Amino acid sequence: MPYLYINQEAESPKAGGIEFSLKPFSEDAYIYRFYLSEAAKNVQAILYDPDTLLYKSKLLMLDDAEQGMNEGKLDKKLIPESGRYVLLFTVQTEDGHYETQEIPVDFED
Repeated sequence: MPYLYINQEAESPKAGGIEFSLKPFSEDAYIYRFYLSEAAKNVQAILYDPDTLLYKSKLLMLDDAEQGMNEGKLDKKLIPESGRYVLLFTVQTEDGHYETQEIPVDFED
């Protein structure tokens, strides 16, 4: 009788499709979207200067994020000024592990 026994999980990204863009027909709001492959205890998105890596702003802090597509709106005041930044996107899984991605982003006026 054939059978399969799996004792480990495959390593795969916990978050993908991360987007931050100006909300259509709006001048004072941005929208964010990202996909989670599993529920997360905590999700953060923090902006850093790409040249000096100095902290600029915390864009997002979500507790108990759901598995699947997550979307929302951000106030444009959270963006220090238009330009290029490094976005540090961190997911804390339910079992306490952290996964971080560095993403270059451009914000326009």
